[in-house]
Amino acid sequence: MDPEVGDIPTGDVLIEGDTIAAVAPKVRNDAEVIDASGHIVIPGFVDTHRHTWETAIRGAAPNATLDDYFVEILDTFAPLYRAEDVYASNLAGALECINAGITTLVDWSHINNTPEHPDAAIRRSGSLGSARSTPTAAPTRRSPTTGTRARS
Repeated sequence: MDPEVGDIPTGDVLIEGDTIAAVAPKVRNDAEVIDASGHIVIPGFVDTHRHTWETAIRGAAPNATLDDYFVEILDTFAPLYRAEDVYASNLAGALECINAGITTLVDWSHINNTPEHPDAAIRRSGSLGSARSTPTAAPTRRSPTTGTRARS
């Protein structure tokens, strides 16, 4: 918390655009009022490391070591993912983030099986206005099923 403001049991937060402009017990402004009485008001959390494409299979290898992860997830599940699976999983992952109070995330998207796969991840990143995500390039791996390299 801001030591100059402290904890405010009841107060106002003025938001102008995407910026918190003021926090005080009473902000005098003609802005739209959203009644958040009885709630805690905080800025959204930032998640700096998420593999959003894995949302649909997150519980598939709960006790896996890093070596197991490479075999069970990257070598077994990932080659079977279609571009539409990436889109659906990224959408579910973004909704999961919003539910947890995460409003910004860095998506380590390394599901680059074809050029359509990262395109689907990027298309999802623009489909929810209430959560921002930054698809982050990762080194591409040679696909064991096609023997081709995805473009970056």
